Amino acid sequence: RLTRNTFTELSHSYIHNEYGPDGATPRLTSRDGEYFETGLLQRFYFSNGRRNVFFRYELDNAAARGNNFDRVGHLIEAGFHTPLIKNVLFDFSLSFGTGHYPHYSAEVAPAEPKARLNNDWALLTALTFPLSDKWSLRTFYRYVNANNKNDIYQYDRHLSGMEIRLRY
Repeated sequence: RLTRNTFTELSHSYIHNEYGPDGATPRLTSRDGEYFETGLLQRFYFSNGRRNVFFRYELDNAAARGNNFDRVGHLIEAGFHTPLIKNVLFDFSLSFGTGHYPHYSAEVAPAEPKARLNNDWALLTALTFPLSDKWSLRTFYRYVNANNKNDIYQYDRHLSGMEIRLRY
């Protein structure tokens, strides 16, 4: 923390993904590969540290086996976190991400544009219920609007789920 009311976090992650079957044309359609993300998160606390608003920027790079999934992307996100009744926590965030695919080939979908550019909007709401000092149960809903230049990669998605979390 730089001050009592702020928190700054710089992060970097590396993930190696193996998704399984590579599709009809693996040199284009395989998503397997190396994924890197570097981000900056800034939180501003108020109400004695119980509530916060946050802003996040992330740069990501994917080096996939299939050229159609090599990616350079950017994400910005804003949200807030607040307690509700009896220590139940509420989270809300809105994000926008872009993705440029420099080695994209329309060979697998000739009617599609010759370049791929993603513009994704996402909304997240979550409730976290404490189970003990270290364990909690989180339920969430996430809406994603992938408004992409290529129809083959365009979708709306409604996701919901539950997580059991351990904090140490």
